[in-house]
Amino acid sequence: MNAITQFNRGQVPTGWVEAPADDEGVRFRHGDSGFAVEAVKADDGTEAPSSGCVCRWKLQCRQSAGEARSVKPLRRVATREEAVRALYSWMERINAAFRRGEPGGGVPFGELVEILERSDDPARPAVEQTPERRTCN
Repeated sequence: MNAITQFNRGQVPTGWVEAPADDEGVRFRHGDSGFAVEAVKADDGTEAPSSGCVCRWKLQCRQSAGEARSVKPLRRVATREEAVRALYSWMERINAAFRRGEPGGGVPFGELVEILERSDDPARPAVEQTPERRTCN
């Protein structure tokens, strides 16, 4: 089942819950770890260099512990659907990282960010190069 269908049915990967987000945004939080991935609508709609694509969605992760919060913007995509697909892929990658971690221990925020930043990351959504749609990344 694809990510959009899962999202529309309210299904999320094991250990994740959909959390409140601003405006049209989408946010998922991982259990009690304080880690979340989210897509927020960008105010500026930045055009990607040399592609002409307007990237209206910012994908980022955040870590919360008490009142402390870290937010790391990772990339931008053109559509909400692309954002949801990326977030679902990221949740699966994060689940794999938690499974590899030590029992009862967490995975450091920096390590989770590195997992999502990898250039070979299949979660890095790209819009196919067509006259109507151009890549955002």
